[in-house]
Amino acid sequence: TNDPEITNHVLWPTELKRQEGKAYYIAPLQPNYPCCGQALGGFAGSWPYRTFPGCKSTGFLLHGKHSAKKIVFLSKDLSIMEQTANPMLKKYKYAANYGLYLGLYIASFYLWGILFQQGGLSRVIPILGWIGLPFFCVFLVKNYRNRALDGYIRYGQAWSFGLWMFVFASLIMAVVHYLHFELIQPDYIKDNYNQALMMLEQMNYPQEQLDTLIDFGVPSSIQFVFSYIWFYVIGGALLFLILSPFAVRKNLLEN
Repeated sequence: TNDPEITNHVLWPTELKRQEGKAYYIAPLQPNYPCCGQALGGFAGSWPYRTFPGCKSTGFLLHGKHSAKKIVFLSKDLSIMEQTANPMLKKYKYAANYGLYLGLYIASFYLWGILFQQGGLSRVIPILGWIGLPFFCVFLVKNYRNRALDGYIRYGQAWSFGLWMFVFASLIMAVVHYLHFELIQPDYIKDNYNQALMMLEQMNYPQEQLDTLIDFGVPSSIQFVFSYIWFYVIGGALLFLILSPFAVRKNLLEN
């Protein structure tokens, strides 16, 4: 039959269309595709990749003036595309999450030393916190390796992930430091600034440079916060130069 509606809905898949003495199989007709318009000669039939039963490829039958050509488009299933998400986005997502844990870990013993200054534990707990920091960092990178990278990670990947963890952790600590300088101990920066000047005078520091520091004035809380951000980022980069080998696990099947 030449009726496309009957061909599309009633007689498929047994309908044959004869052109110039040759029979061609007609599958259900589909709407025009932006990438393959009717200028190519038109579709004699097609299966959409989402509904083609039991196959990941799609067969198209084109008829032109001279000959019919069959074009096979290899299409990937949507679920496979979702499983192979952008690895960079996955790394940043894990780095943000684990950077939050790292920032809270550092903030816990940092605030302990500020809020509980009396007693022997006021100094012991911050020291223990800094000693345990490398072990906690390695634990986080190994967890990322096992969850996101199928249990394998190279040195460069471990170092990069550790660096980004400290980038996000520094943002958490920036808030903590700002609260410290503005609310908990408003005179902290000024007191340390004056103590630094007195120490430089006792060390016979050149008077001209001392005058320059005095003219510069007491740094603001924002200036101190940004200096601490750089401290954490650079310190994390240097720390993971040492820690990365402890998280490395190579895939022996890789070429």
